[in-house]
Parts: sequence; C-alpha cells; structure tokens
Amino acid sequence: MMRRVGASDPLPDAPNRLVIDARSPSEFVSGHIPGAQNVPYDDVARMAKLIGDKDRAVIVYCLSGSRSGVAVRKLRQMGFTAIANGGGVYGLARNLGVTLVR
Repeated sequence: MMRRVGASDPLPDAPNRLVIDARSPSEFVSGHIPGAQNVPYDDVARMAKLIGDKDRAVIVYCLSGSRSGVAVRKLRQMGFTAIANGGGVYGLARNLGVTLVR
C-alpha cells in the first residue's frame, strides 16, 4: 500500500528533506512547492542520483498522485526507504501550509 503525505506526517519536517515535482517542466513552472526540484516521473535514474542517500527523506508529487506513485514504486524497488507519495500538488501545498511558487 502506498502512503500519501498528510498534515500529521513527520516526513514534511524531516531534516535534509527533498521534495521532487514529478510533472513536466511546463507544469512545474505553472506552480510548484517552494524548494521542489523538477524531475519528470519517467526519469527515475535522475531522481535516484539527485536523492543520493537511500535513507534520505523524500516527498514526490505530481498533479494527482498517479505519476508520483509510479516514481515512488520504482525508487522503492531500487532500495530507497524514506520515500513518500505527496499526491497532488494542490493537496500537498495545503497539507504543508505553503503557497505555490509561480
């Protein structure tokens, strides 16, 4: 079962946390979580290189949670352990209490 990041989830406040936007570059510039890195969901090798440490806290999100779910499953298969599906960008922004960067 894939878990999604909720308001009470400790992962959003983890030190050295990385937030990855798994949408296309054009979607990313239309509005993204502050500090997020844009790596499209189908470039998991680049995500893995960006993450580095397999125990690093990472939130991956997209528009609805589908594409981020694909990326999260692949990253887990590669041995990454602290990966969470943030779901959709708007819900994640609300859960984290942040305003999207445009």
